[in-house]
Amino acid sequence: MHPSATSGGTRLLAGGAFVLTLTGALVTICWLWHRSHFGLDLTDESFDLIWAADPWRYPLSPTQFGFLYHPLYRVLGGDIPALRQANILLTFGIAWVLCATLVRQLAPLPEQAGQRAWMPWLSVSASLATAALTLFAMWIPSPSYNSLALQAVLLAALGLILADRSASFSSLLGWLLVGTGGWLAFMAKPPTAAALAVVVLAYLLGSSKLRGRLLAMSALSSILLLLVSAVAIDGSILAFIDRLRGGLEIGRTLDAGHRMSRLLRLDDFKLGELEKLLLASIVLVVFASSCLVARRPATRMAIMAGCITGMLTSVAIVSGLVAPPLEPSYFLGMLTCGAPLGAVTAALWLAHAQSKWPSVRRVAPLSLALAAMPYVYTIGTGNNYWLQSVGATVFWNLSGVVLLASVLPAPVLLQGLLPTAVAAQLTTVALLATAMEHPYRQSEALRLQSMPTTLGPHGTRLILPPQTAEYLRTAARIAGNAGFERGTPIIDLTGHSPGTVFALGAIAIGQPWMIGGYKGSGSLASMVLDRAPCEDLAAAWVLIEPEGPRKLDMSLLRRYGIDDRESYAEVGKLITPLGIRDYPGVYEQRLLKPLRPADEAVAACRKARGAQDLSR
Repeated sequence: MHPSATSGGTRLLAGGAFVLTLTGALVTICWLWHRSHFGLDLTDESFDLIWAADPWRYPLSPTQFGFLYHPLYRVLGGDIPALRQANILLTFGIAWVLCATLVRQLAPLPEQAGQRAWMPWLSVSASLATAALTLFAMWIPSPSYNSLALQAVLLAALGLILADRSASFSSLLGWLLVGTGGWLAFMAKPPTAAALAVVVLAYLLGSSKLRGRLLAMSALSSILLLLVSAVAIDGSILAFIDRLRGGLEIGRTLDAGHRMSRLLRLDDFKLGELEKLLLASIVLVVFASSCLVARRPATRMAIMAGCITGMLTSVAIVSGLVAPPLEPSYFLGMLTCGAPLGAVTAALWLAHAQSKWPSVRRVAPLSLALAAMPYVYTIGTGNNYWLQSVGATVFWNLSGVVLLASVLPAPVLLQGLLPTAVAAQLTTVALLATAMEHPYRQSEALRLQSMPTTLGPHGTRLILPPQTAEYLRTAARIAGNAGFERGTPIIDLTGHSPGTVFALGAIAIGQPWMIGGYKGSGSLASMVLDRAPCEDLAAAWVLIEPEGPRKLDMSLLRRYGIDDRESYAEVGKLITPLGIRDYPGVYEQRLLKPLRPADEAVAACRKARGAQDLSR
């Protein structure tokens, strides 16, 4: 075949691959947008929704994400699908801007770039940005402290790329974004903010970007935003500090693995045989494809055809035509390491083959900073760090891309990055599809859920599994027949049913979720209820689960002048649906209505608290 014909065919296939890759990224967003109407986790996600709905109700909080998302909650009228969609778009949007900015620096566009020149840049950056959607790989898509932490780190990384030693507009914007990201990280998780500060300073020193005045401006912007937040949340800085101290006390009291001594650690992970095979295959394909694009012009057509095949597979998964051969496992998300590992190994091999080691060393500070960002995002969680870091896998991909771009020939740079981007996108789509087939603590795949259900304080509409829908409808019917009204307080002593409280439109007393099952669960429940107004405790209904494995003892209410045997009347029983917890079987719950007159119950509560104060 004539070389020009081969070159023309490669350009044609590459153009098709770029168009299909961009289309696949947008189709993935539409897919998540549609699925946002399905399912509800009655534990973690419901906790997030309760906190975002009324964060000022709780005087102690280890994370302040509820205050940041509350305006969005209000603007969207508490509509859960809309909140999920906004969270998805916000996460992907910030990631796309980050990826587009980075790719444009790695492969600058000509000054008079036409439409064709823009397509590869938009395509590769959009494909890389889809990896940020691994945040939802357990299908908990509502705004949470995890989503705020990721969005914060994404903004800070964007700022690092834009910032330099000059005082240009883009540089100043970058320094301000670093400060804004630090503030948002603190509001999500203070450990994330501290780790981010270390990584930022190390990168600035390693890249010779450090300039004292600009760093001071960035730090000042972060501090100013934090001070404004403190006043807006608690009316004073001292009161906000008390809130943070209380948040630390919550972690210590619950004893769920959030101790300061466990912040800096490297956890273990273990892959199954199929997962090892898939991971090795992804690494090998990305490595070989990247190297062949750079070193073998004759094979570029085949590589572009392979990218098209990968994207068609991704679209087929989104469309439901193909199901990925994956079963949920604890470390399934580690498959996302395949694309960046393939890119890094290809970069090192090409650097050795082409003697381009100086260029690799030049970009090493940025690559290392990006590689550290998943740890920054994860630090402080009680979960396994490898498991949690999957939500920030977009940074691992970008770290590999930075190294790979430094050794690829300029004319084929974007073609050389395409295998990494396509592999990352296909892996993300496969993980999301698996999550939708096995959504977190739900009994059915999202595609099988069929019961429209209205729930929550604003009457939002979701499509749920029949069992879950019937459980929530029964709870609403029992409560309504007994005179329950939205906005009435409920003390949830089941240890795991904040979703029931949210569905009834009730006010969760003490904490959005008084979680059971931990060594300090009972002590924490007493600690937070001690801060609840007696008026709320007196008016509160109670939800109990007498035989539940996460139950909280009802006797802890006696410290508020409540006789658990005579203060309430049982108004109905509920049978929990399958699949909403990490333990098998179904359990009976009981809804209790307060019997005593409000003034009598308030007086008894105040008397009991006075006696406790005297005894201390």
